[in-house]
Amino acid sequence: DVVEKEGFLTKSGGRIKTWKRRLFVLRGSFLFYYKVKKGEEEPKLMGQIDMAHVGQVFHGKTEDEAHRFYFHVATPARVFDIYASSEEERQSWMDAIRNKIGTC
Repeated sequence: DVVEKEGFLTKSGGRIKTWKRRLFVLRGSFLFYYKVKKGEEEPKLMGQIDMAHVGQVFHGKTEDEAHRFYFHVATPARVFDIYASSEEERQSWMDAIRNKIGTC
């Protein structure tokens, strides 16, 4: 499958709610996220979101200035909390993910 979008975003952990910077790759019907360590050639796959199960993508609301470009990707099993480094980047990712919903 062709990579449709790729870049770094920061997401909240599933069980442990810490923020981690991850490489996100939108390819085919999945949004993959990888851990990238300095000095390692290959990123480590940490998880994936099946676009067939995404019900909504929506803006997050926060008073925290560091997370102001925050958005959610909602599946029946989990709501992924993600933030980008700019409004333009956030909107670009939200649009790319929304374009996949219902097409997988």
